[in-house]
Amino acid sequence: MDRAKLSWSDYTVRLSEVAKSSHPMLRNKKGFYALLSAKLDAEADLWRDIGLLHIGHTSGQSLRARITQSQPAHDRAAELVAATEGAEIIVLLGEVASTSLGRDTKDFLQDIESCLVKSNRPAAHPDPDAAAANRDISVVNGERKGTDYRPLKWRSLYKVG
Repeated sequence: MDRAKLSWSDYTVRLSEVAKSSHPMLRNKKGFYALLSAKLDAEADLWRDIGLLHIGHTSGQSLRARITQSQPAHDRAAELVAATEGAEIIVLLGEVASTSLGRDTKDFLQDIESCLVKSNRPAAHPDPDAAAANRDISVVNGERKGTDYRPLKWRSLYKVG
């Protein structure tokens, strides 16, 4: 079974601010992003009621370019958030920390995304059950069990056949 460990940023970016954000991970040409619905608790300066809308990746273009492109899943995410008073879309950014392959090819990144979609079932994804990796794969989010990247599960598994 191939394995990948992802490292996610400690802070998010509002989707509406991705184009002008100085977040360093937005320049990465290989990486992952998760669109989340959330409500800002301004008093506590915390995002609350967090829900997973979409998981995507890029290979060859920057995360900023990929996230700001028009995509059906992004349109569906916007529809879902518009139906919830006070909610907005925030973006969690991630990158491959390590893999059992020792490299992160385009196909492997796609398989990681498929594993995450199938396991985490994002609300704006048209058919999470159709997500198919080409290999048995295990994806871990964070350094250790208990790492808080909610709503992503700490460990996702995909078995072919």
